[in-house]
Amino acid sequence: MSQPRPAKRLAQPTSRDKVYAAGFFDGEGFITIAAKTVTGARGLYYTMRVGAAQNNPRPLEWLQARWGGSVRAARRKTAAANTTYVWMCFTRQAAAFLSNVLPHLQVKRRRALLALRFQKSVFNPGQGGHTQKHRELLAAFKAELNYLNTHKPAKKADLSETITG
Repeated sequence: MSQPRPAKRLAQPTSRDKVYAAGFFDGEGFITIAAKTVTGARGLYYTMRVGAAQNNPRPLEWLQARWGGSVRAARRKTAAANTTYVWMCFTRQAAAFLSNVLPHLQVKRRRALLALRFQKSVFNPGQGGHTQKHRELLAAFKAELNYLNTHKPAKKADLSETITG
């Protein structure tokens, strides 16, 4: 039987690292909230993820060395037949990354603030599942982030009241 591999130690990001990462992330990054049904659970399970994609894996490996996550080659190729690489991290690692780069974000600042508020509201409800009100709150976070990501009008009253309330 093989033994588990020890977790990689992450490099402690410097102030300069955080500034560079914020600029890179503003241009190449993404923030999403995914929802999926989990067998045996009431309602949906929500998770936040951040990532970046591009043809050169080196900056993505640099992010991974400081904030964790994974780098993988995507299946699709660009028009120039280059492989696209994607760095992604989830939940707590994603929140740590966003917290580190937030002061320097310009383009994705509002999305990052929303995602951090979402992550603070997530908890394991146990076997009983989340209350209806909490499920609605998580769905509102997802809808608002989707709206910010797509710039499409969402069918919503005023989600900011639901999210902040």
